[in-house]
Amino acid sequence: MRDRITLKKLMHHMLDSIDAVNGSCLKRVVAATLWDSGIGVTTGQVCYNGPTLSRLPICRYCKRVFQASDEGRSIMIVDCPSVHAETRVLIHPAAFQVDMNHQILVTTLFPCRDCMVLAIERGVEAIAFHDTYYSDPEEEAKAGEMALQAGVKILLV
Repeated sequence: MRDRITLKKLMHHMLDSIDAVNGSCLKRVVAATLWDSGIGVTTGQVCYNGPTLSRLPICRYCKRVFQASDEGRSIMIVDCPSVHAETRVLIHPAAFQVDMNHQILVTTLFPCRDCMVLAIERGVEAIAFHDTYYSDPEEEAKAGEMALQAGVKILLV
C-alpha cells in the first residue's frame, strides 16, 4: 500500500526530482505523473520528457534553444525526437490499469495542446501544474480553453 501524499507535496517531490534526474531534453526537463484525488496516492510512475524508449539518439544540441523567432518565442521543430512527459505517463501501461475518474494529471509545466487533447481523451478529472512552458500565451490559452470546454479542472500548485 502506498503512503498518502498531498498534491502540494507531490509537486514539490517532482520539482526536486527534476534537479536530480539527468534529463535528456536540452530545453527543459518536465516531470508528470497521475495522482488519485479520491485516495491521495500516485497511481503511475513519474515520467520525464525525452526520446522514445532510448531508440532515438539524444540530441547533441537543441534547435529550439538556438533558433528563436524575432518575437523571442520558441520555434516549433518538427524533427524533435522528444516525447512529452504528460504523453509518456498517459500512454504508460500502468495508466490503463486505473480508473481515470479520480485521476489528476500532475505535471511540472502546463501541457501543450497535443498533451491536453490526450489528457482529455484519457478522461482525467483535472490537470495540476506548477509553471507555464510557453512563451506564447495564445497557444497556452488554446490548451486551457480546450480543458474548460471538456470540463477538466485546471489547478495551479
